This record gives sequence, structure tokens and C-alpha cells, in this order.
Amino acid sequence: PGTDGLFVFALIHELLKAGRVDLDYLLRYTNAHVLVIQEPNAAEDGLFARDSGGNPLAWDRLAKVPVSATDNG
Repeated sequence: PGTDGLFVFALIHELLKAGRVDLDYLLRYTNAHVLVIQEPNAAEDGLFARDSGGNPLAWDRLAKVPVSATDNG
């Protein structure tokens, strides 16, 4: 008891390190790639970051900028 979360995160760490995570599945069927606002005491803290059109944002690692999380390109 109390260490279940640590165990799960250790498993996730090992899966990521071994390259055994289906990233395409996560991108297509989950919201794991969507950016979350981290601004304590703000009204939007913990909510998904969105562009001016209301679309959720993800991080483009190559361009190093936020992009629409709904774009497939």
C-alpha cells in the first residue's frame, strides 16, 4: 500500500527505456500528447492548452513550438 504508483511509474520508465511503448497508438487514441497548463492558482491550471480556435495543443519537438494536437501531418 502506498507504493503502487511508484511501481507503475517504474514499469512505465522501463518500457520507455526499452522502446516498448506503441507511441502511434498513444497519439491516435489517447490525449497523452496534449499540453497541460501548469500555472498554479490560475483558473486554467490543469486544463489542456488550446489555440485561439479552441484546438488542443501538442509540442513539436523538431520545431520546438506548440502545434495543433489534431493535425495529422
